[in-house]
Amino acid sequence: MPPRMCSAHSKQSGKPCGRRAIPGGTVCRWHGGAAPQVKLAAMDRLRALQNPAIDRLAKLIAQEEFPTVAYAASRDVLDRTLGKPQEQVQQIAAVVRVIHELPE
Repeated sequence: MPPRMCSAHSKQSGKPCGRRAIPGGTVCRWHGGAAPQVKLAAMDRLRALQNPAIDRLAKLIAQEEFPTVAYAASRDVLDRTLGKPQEQVQQIAAVVRVIHELPE
């Protein structure tokens, strides 16, 4: 799915903005997407999609016709709740590096 583009238009040319809209929003940060009330409305729209998304993932995991889809949905849920293995390794490596840099 292509990213949502800013819905604003230029006053001079009338052409569409061309920048990406903020996540959950309809405009880019230059056309009001940085305003607190716009950020709040965008977050509300994203939160409204959480339960339907979880329900859809549960249906994909439960179906048996396409095991690769069930596996991918399961992996996505685990990655989002437990963190991806690569992220955990990077965090552990950073902690070890900091420990080694401490004065003795």
